[in-house]
Amino acid sequence: VGTWSDAVGLTSRADCSPCPSGSFSGVLGATSGDTCSPCRAGMFSNEGAGFCEACPIGLSSVTGASECTPCGPGQAGEEGDCRRCPVGTWSDAVGLASRADCTPCPSGSFSDVLGAISNDTCTLCRTGMFSKEGAGYCEFCPAGSSSEPGASECTPCGPGRAGEEGVCRRCPVGTWSDAVGLTSRADCSPCPSGSFSGVLGATSGDTCSPCRAGMFSN
Repeated sequence: VGTWSDAVGLTSRADCSPCPSGSFSGVLGATSGDTCSPCRAGMFSNEGAGFCEACPIGLSSVTGASECTPCGPGQAGEEGDCRRCPVGTWSDAVGLASRADCTPCPSGSFSDVLGAISNDTCTLCRTGMFSKEGAGYCEFCPAGSSSEPGASECTPCGPGRAGEEGVCRRCPVGTWSDAVGLTSRADCSPCPSGSFSGVLGATSGDTCSPCRAGMFSN
């Protein structure tokens, strides 16, 4: 196998013509070089091969290859194929053996780039969003909470505030709240009729003052 000959009267099998590197033949007694088939991508062979070998881990090849080459940055060699690092990861290494070895973006950042070769692609999450390690995108904070840029988690809004669109917004004048994690400013408690408050983000009903004589409020 791995050789052929169309000659008559050959005196030694050593005189059979070998299939070229990057091809193989599993045919015994082949009479034509047409029996030499190219190795498929992800495999390779030396001259006179009866079969092709799979590329070692971290390497890849094209069809008809006589050798495998290391996968470049941003890729990993799996099953003889260079596969790009997933979103949320990156690698500047050569010959990476698995996409699981790509470096994840840190918590509080994300990358939507496939096959990234630098951590420069890891972008901080903006205010009102967060992410875990290796994220391909940032998530919005749940209602009633907020975050700073580059956050790995959101924190509940404190008294006098309500978490809307990832931002803690102060209760309007005329209202107050001593609750934590309020989800809407509409849930702030209003001052009762006949009183008022000019305080933004009030945390107690004590800020509601009675109207003076000759005045009123709803």
